[in-house]
Amino acid sequence: MAEGSRNDHFSAGFQINFGWGFFDKNVGVFKNNQSASGYYQVHQSEYSNISNGAHKLRFTSNHDKCAWEDTPLGFFGGKAAFQRKTATDEVAVIVNTRSTVKTFQLPTALQNTTWRDAWSGLSVTLGSSLSLNAFEYRILVK
Repeated sequence: MAEGSRNDHFSAGFQINFGWGFFDKNVGVFKNNQSASGYYQVHQSEYSNISNGAHKLRFTSNHDKCAWEDTPLGFFGGKAAFQRKTATDEVAVIVNTRSTVKTFQLPTALQNTTWRDAWSGLSVTLGSSLSLNAFEYRILVK
């Protein structure tokens, strides 16, 4: 893995490098309230002109960024849940990024709604809060 984002890393023999554009887009969406509509364009831009089998690492934390700019909690505004909709699909992701059990007050849009757990297929009805174990996450779909 090359610790950079230039496409010439791949011609030098590396198979993966950092997707900094995607990281910056995440920060823009979660910290700066930018629209999430640009994810596709960032992805396409990062994957254009790289060889077949090469990959960009998607990440939420980096030692350089955390040392000089902010922590993941600061970058992502302390948000633990997000919800996205298309014309036909809806997904909610709720994440506990802490090393202890954490109870989250859910956003109003998620309260008292019924979903299907993406992994088990079981029905999940949310209340006003949700308790997650250390580093646990839920991916819910409608």
